[in-house]
Amino acid sequence: MDLQNEILSRYEPYYSVFGKEFYLSNTSNSQGMVRDIKPKRTDGFDRRTFLRASGATTVTGAFAALAGCSGNGNGDGDGGDGGGGGGTTTTTSGTPSGDLVRVPEVNFVTWTQSGSPDVFEASRIIANNLEDLGLSISLNPQQFPQPIISTLFESREFDISAISYVGTAVRLDPSFYLNTVLHSDGIKSGGWNFSAYDSDEFDQLSDTQQSSLEQEARREAVYEAQKVAYEDQAVTVYNSPDTSIGLNTQRFTRPSETVPGEGLLGMYSLTRIQGKNGASTLTLPQARNSFGAINPVAVQEAEVNEFLRPMYDTLMRVAPDGRAAPWIIDDITFADDTTATVTLTDGLTFHDGKPVTAEDVKFSFDYQREYQAPYVSTYIEPIDTVEIVDDSTVQFNLVEPYAPFQMLTLGLVPILPKHIWEDVEAPMEFANNPPIGSGPFKFSRRREGSFLEYTANKDHPQAPNIDTLQIRLFGNMSSAQQALLNGELDGIWELPTTLQGDVDNNQNVELYFKPSHSIVTMVHNMRRGMPYSDRAFRRAVAHAVPNEGISQQIYGGNSDPGGSIISSANEFWHNSDVGHFTFDKEQARATLREAGYDWDGDGRLLMPAGDGG
Repeated sequence: MDLQNEILSRYEPYYSVFGKEFYLSNTSNSQGMVRDIKPKRTDGFDRRTFLRASGATTVTGAFAALAGCSGNGNGDGDGGDGGGGGGTTTTTSGTPSGDLVRVPEVNFVTWTQSGSPDVFEASRIIANNLEDLGLSISLNPQQFPQPIISTLFESREFDISAISYVGTAVRLDPSFYLNTVLHSDGIKSGGWNFSAYDSDEFDQLSDTQQSSLEQEARREAVYEAQKVAYEDQAVTVYNSPDTSIGLNTQRFTRPSETVPGEGLLGMYSLTRIQGKNGASTLTLPQARNSFGAINPVAVQEAEVNEFLRPMYDTLMRVAPDGRAAPWIIDDITFADDTTATVTLTDGLTFHDGKPVTAEDVKFSFDYQREYQAPYVSTYIEPIDTVEIVDDSTVQFNLVEPYAPFQMLTLGLVPILPKHIWEDVEAPMEFANNPPIGSGPFKFSRRREGSFLEYTANKDHPQAPNIDTLQIRLFGNMSSAQQALLNGELDGIWELPTTLQGDVDNNQNVELYFKPSHSIVTMVHNMRRGMPYSDRAFRRAVAHAVPNEGISQQIYGGNSDPGGSIISSANEFWHNSDVGHFTFDKEQARATLREAGYDWDGDGRLLMPAGDGG
């Protein structure tokens, strides 16, 4: 193998192709829900059927455990504080000394009932489970996107929170979870390390996997990092829900190519979907109250980024096989481990007719680095310099080898028109009206709180088959589901279990499911000190979370019971030796006693004085 091909192969992770999509059968269960059976997995877990049942579709979501259900996970079950892992703020050794004090009321931040009814209900039930352990829980439902986004990213005013990480395509690369979400660099305000998990051992593994170009060496570090995070309960991962999709097949044919984890707003779905019977306008929903700022530099949320992606190109995108592939470039070459060159596809233009050149590419990376664009700045940091070779060729010089370069850096950073943005000195406040990009869809019109409309860019190298895309806003998924049943929408995804039956029974709509690498988690805010910074406390709480019960009763069996920060659906990177803690509240109590906790006469939990470090 020559150097060029060797480096390319090392920079392209071997992502497994997800399993076949599957359908609901015509057999109803006792709740009237229609189900099908997916073959049992063989990765060490006791798997249930795989059918999607959750409405958590955003960067931040909420959800929690189910009371009174016995789990069948393969967690260690010992409730002890031993095992691997251990970080600077996450370990306790022996029984802490000092007086015991009552654990203050727990501020448990979650979603509102209208925003995500199944998540809200699950959060209520986990609160009951935690109260059985002697905690006093104040359930604090917050509206999405605000104030919950500010709570999680800025003020950090919570003790425990439920977080859902959407299975977007670029998150197939383990660096999103192992670096962006759990590395200590993300503890700062605006960072994704909501728990403030701080472990030197984990950080070293995270850094190693991110700089390892040899796939097996990288996977070894990824596997070990999953074990450390699990033993420390850096986050409590207790389900990985499948993606449910409903499509009006009287008007549209299912997309021929789709990317793992993405719904109908994925770029391959949008550009491949075909109309039937003269249909050329695709109308899709989002359950939120506003579109937010349609500004590619200021965007923070994955959901808002979905509104931007049709208009703003990236150099590469994740393809249906789960690998990074050229999108608006002809090729990418590597002179060595830290020098990459890309050549733009001929004839690219922005929506105002100006050509897309190497200057725009260099400007886009430099500008978003300078102004710390929150959604992508982390992935620009590995770049030392960007050089213009000629009008259509750009060279990227990396600080050091960076394994996710194609997937995360070239796959996420949007290309901006320099002639529009170069004089914008306050990009976070820039109105960007109208938004001008180079993507396969052009901005058409927008009515805030109602709809956003795009028209097809037929000159784009990935030109869509449809003529118009319209995204309509709904206050909740129930309203969106009713609009689909009434023929006002053409598709829907991430549909809660309680709304799936009517969709499946509609003769115009086909309901199908796809395995997803999205995860739902419970996070302890270790900034608060005891008890959340105490590893033994977090492990005890994990024993009070019935993963299997959640999968069956909240998600209707349409999920993996979880355990690892890397979902089992992401087969190449998932460590199948990492399961979930056995649901056993008596074991949870024993774990707390061993760590020096006790209960007062009212049954309230008492904790040792100290910081848990």
